[in-house]
Amino acid sequence: MILTSKQKSQRSEKQAAKLYNGRTQMASGAISHSKGDVRTARYLIEDKITDKQSYAVTRKVWDKIAKEGLQVGKQPLLRITINGKTLIVCDEVLFLTLADNEL
Repeated sequence: MILTSKQKSQRSEKQAAKLYNGRTQMASGAISHSKGDVRTARYLIEDKITDKQSYAVTRKVWDKIAKEGLQVGKQPLLRITINGKTLIVCDEVLFLTLADNEL
């Protein structure tokens, strides 16, 4: 069965919610008060998926999730799946906090 882009996005969001112990946002992106795609206790996650070989992370995309995270009191994360490989993008300050004793 061939999935549409919307179906792939919904599947990816559900996987992220399960993996990160969170929940998907109903109608994410469609309703102004529904911020991000997945919420956890600490993070607001914007989930992007592409079958292409690359995905451009723009300042506009990052500023959107960062602003929404601030509005709901959560750290923003950008989860990107590029042709089957999943990456997490976060602010450098958050990374340094998470890696505090590891570096």
